[in-house]
Amino acid sequence: MLEQSPAGELCDAVIMAGTHLCCRHLVQDIVHCVGGIGVFFPLLTELDQPVAEALAFMGVSGERRYVQGCPVESHVVVEVIELVTGVLAGNFANQQYMHNIAGMAVLGFLLQSVLPQNLTIKVVSALEGLLTTVAKANGKTF
Repeated sequence: MLEQSPAGELCDAVIMAGTHLCCRHLVQDIVHCVGGIGVFFPLLTELDQPVAEALAFMGVSGERRYVQGCPVESHVVVEVIELVTGVLAGNFANQQYMHNIAGMAVLGFLLQSVLPQNLTIKVVSALEGLLTTVAKANGKTF
């Protein structure tokens, strides 16, 4: 609406030179474009992999050797679970897809491969949130 126009009168917007148009969507609304909620599951299989190779100097002679990087920290497990929870929350299409691929069973299987030191109290709390979200959708799809 233009400031000078009478209330309720609409006009077309003009795209000025140098303006870049963008469109934003919530992840939960567009995850189906990249394969559905299942695309997050492989993140759990990568948790125990090294983040990067690091160059370390050993000894007085300056001898160089590569050492393996540190594994991903346990908070990533929590973030993946919370990501899945957020994508499921209030989105019927994602809940239906999760049901169709037996997603809870797949998550359970993948969590069995996570190192025990990455399964902390925060992970249990995140799982509780996921199960609460699934339980709320129980009458619909699960």
